[in-house]
Amino acid sequence: VTLWKQQAVSFSDITMREAADSIEHRFNVSIEFANPEAENCRVTARFSQGATAEQMLSVICGVSKATYTIQNNKITIYGKGCK
Repeated sequence: VTLWKQQAVSFSDITMREAADSIEHRFNVSIEFANPEAENCRVTARFSQGATAEQMLSVICGVSKATYTIQNNKITIYGKGCK
């Protein structure tokens, strides 16, 4: 495991798309949104050293009451979006 995957991660008032981009890069996965409006939901969260993709997704999706599925290295986020 590379060192940067072990470091703590902090999201401060960023969009779900920005958080997804970070998770994609960190864990070498692909994330898409079933509803493009969900990409604009804002999230603030901090994750401890060694947090998994699933832990991060559970938190960022919980903020906007979204859900997600994982199939191989493809993650799909489902949610209504934010105003």
